[in-house]
Amino acid sequence: MLTGGAPMAKHCTRCGHEVRESDKFCTECGTPIGSPGSPPLQPRWETCEITCQEVTPAGRFTKAQMQFVAAALGRVGRYVAAESDVCSVGETGAPDYNEPNHVRILTALIQRLLSDGWEALPDKVQDPVFGYMWFGYKFHRLVRI
Repeated sequence: MLTGGAPMAKHCTRCGHEVRESDKFCTECGTPIGSPGSPPLQPRWETCEITCQEVTPAGRFTKAQMQFVAAALGRVGRYVAAESDVCSVGETGAPDYNEPNHVRILTALIQRLLSDGWEALPDKVQDPVFGYMWFGYKFHRLVRI
């Protein structure tokens, strides 16, 4: 048993937020303090993956235009977390990892997601026909209550 020193901090049994000794309810989640029946919440994550979409189809004298899109699924359902700049694509109509402009634009989108609190995941987006896509990064971030 420790004697002397500062008393240990008290934490909400549901969300882990630090509470004062005089608090009757957690200021973060509203759980009554000292309520033994409130199990701790499991962390909730929202997810995001990068795909590409055609913005403008190829014309007779123009190249197709596309952009990378970070499609997310979170508390509010599906939404677009971020979009890249629009860029031209070659004859394949798909992003090309040998095209420096495509890599630059994808890198800028990834940096934006990271600065918005997203964490990169090790696995990639997999297309049912083409397999893993070189630009198909996945991310997640903790959802705050």
